[in-house]
Amino acid sequence: MFFFVWISLNANECYSTKSFVTRNRPVVTSTNESTIGRNMGFSINIVNQYGSKLSHDPRINLKMNHWIQQRNVNQKTFFENVFYGDIYLAAITVGVPPFSYMVIIDTGSSLFWVQDVTCKSCLNYDIPGYNSKESSSLSKIKCNRVFGCPEREFLTDCLRNECAYEISYLNNKSSKGYLRRETLEFITTEREIMSIKDLEMGFGIETTVRNKEAVGFLGLSRHEGSLIQQLNVGRFSFCLPGRASDQPGVLKFGPDADTIGIGIPMINHQELLRDHPNLSNLYSLWLQGFSVGGQKIQGMEGMVVTFDTGSTLTWVPHRFFGVILDKINRHISLQVMHGAYCHIINNPNDPILGPWIKWEFEKGFELITHLNSMFIFFLLNFTEAYCLNMLNYSSDTIIFGNSFMNNINFGIDEDEMFIHPQSC
Repeated sequence: MFFFVWISLNANECYSTKSFVTRNRPVVTSTNESTIGRNMGFSINIVNQYGSKLSHDPRINLKMNHWIQQRNVNQKTFFENVFYGDIYLAAITVGVPPFSYMVIIDTGSSLFWVQDVTCKSCLNYDIPGYNSKESSSLSKIKCNRVFGCPEREFLTDCLRNECAYEISYLNNKSSKGYLRRETLEFITTEREIMSIKDLEMGFGIETTVRNKEAVGFLGLSRHEGSLIQQLNVGRFSFCLPGRASDQPGVLKFGPDADTIGIGIPMINHQELLRDHPNLSNLYSLWLQGFSVGGQKIQGMEGMVVTFDTGSTLTWVPHRFFGVILDKINRHISLQVMHGAYCHIINNPNDPILGPWIKWEFEKGFELITHLNSMFIFFLLNFTEAYCLNMLNYSSDTIIFGNSFMNNINFGIDEDEMFIHPQSC
């Protein structure tokens, strides 16, 4: 388990700031001369929850052993209870005075929210929740029969005369609470303070999300309620470090964003809204072809591939999963562990050989997923094993999870996605 540095901003330090206000948007100030909007650029560090210590973390190994010892455990149950926690986090502060947290970076959702101290059903984290009574910068968003709430996909109804939200995630976890306006601050990679005032964000009073390091989600989707759209930065990029790395990755906004290589057209909002409404505000591409170890899998052309940093695993339709798994296993001459889709490594000195996956997208762009992204290494009762980072589900779309995104720069610019393999 890696160490977090909880950043607390010193109110006694003086900074020269400049701000620029646009109508109906948050106020952004910075210790440099940046201004809000498409001329504003800044970058923040993001880290893997476990870093290089993932495969040797005692908690993970205990969970692995528990599930593998159960003879009747199925693949879906195993992965949902063991692997889903491999996530990427960013350090933030909320409110005045600032409360310091780590939040999950999530391109697959719209809302930025943190756990409120009043949450009764939440896990008892070591980190205290946000306390609205102690913040002088909080602004409630009131509602009644005359004045409704903003049009947001995650808003439900008025709760005690405040706008309320409810959001659900792919793993059936959820969060409910109030939508309010508050101050958010980042420490940039240049060690500057980026302060965003009057940002719409959620405060969870009921949540089934369980993570002892993170107390919320930073939603980065295309929806107007996300951080990206509220800031109106135009573009952003992210690069996720591999699990073996203790170095941070980076999330870049505005002109700082890296858009390298071919711009692949993303599926537009209206097309997704018509055929896949639950994906309409997410970053998706049309799949032109899919192969494993050089063998093409027929019938996957024209499928929707959605890129979701909040999902550890890559999810594929049930009707294709068996074929994909069979082709992968044919290339690996290692014993498969019962019910877990893991391969036992008999001799650590032997090279691990396996296939690669090729994704074909528009404009002739091809992305290769190598063995080190397809599998995760674990030490189980002194037995080394590789386990597949893929699950099947009932949808007819593909969710491209963060385990497949390691050491790839993803740039989002308006209606195009730029994908460029590189060291993060």
